[in-house]
Amino acid sequence: MGLTRVQKIFIAALFCCVTSLATADDSAVDKPAWSFEFKGGRYHPALDGYSDYFGRNRTDELAVTLARKVFRVVEVGVELGRVHDKGVGALPLNHATGGTVTYDLYPVHAYIALRGVFYENQWLVPYIGGGSTREYYEQSVVGQSTAKGHADGSHTRAGLQFLLDRLSGGDAANLQSGYGIDNTYLFIEQQTIKAEVKSAKIDLGGKIYLLGLLFEF
Repeated sequence: MGLTRVQKIFIAALFCCVTSLATADDSAVDKPAWSFEFKGGRYHPALDGYSDYFGRNRTDELAVTLARKVFRVVEVGVELGRVHDKGVGALPLNHATGGTVTYDLYPVHAYIALRGVFYENQWLVPYIGGGSTREYYEQSVVGQSTAKGHADGSHTRAGLQFLLDRLSGGDAANLQSGYGIDNTYLFIEQQTIKAEVKSAKIDLGGKIYLLGLLFEF
């Protein structure tokens, strides 16, 4: 499946950012330079008839993110997620009848985000971003063949980060000295994903509402 024009532009921009980081002096990048996120929440799929197969129109997602701070307010990152659900009904991708349906989805995002951080120890940081998405799927019915593949698309994200360091200065100092973690945030995030298996016109997108922890180092 070929890349769309938007995806090509995004990948080119991401490549330029990574290249500039590789050749830039370390002093050009504000510290902390990296962040790691662990988050989970509710995934509301756009897949037609999802509630018919699984008894509800939502399921859970877990994800991890690693990001590089190009500047204090700009980051580029990669996110890996996992969605899993079980139900009884028909196989959503080919509408065959069957028994237990197992649905696995693995979203992979490459993104750029802008953070509204203007000074250190800012307790509330809003952010917006987006980028390219590839979703790997696997759907099966007991006693039947498994359908799997991937779909390319895009996503947007927005959220609020709450600095936890100010609540417990002593614990924050211990994390910094013991593990090199400069800041810890609790955050909420909403993502909108657009991805479609074009050959079958199956929508693998949806909306995700997440809660997580972010560690800057």
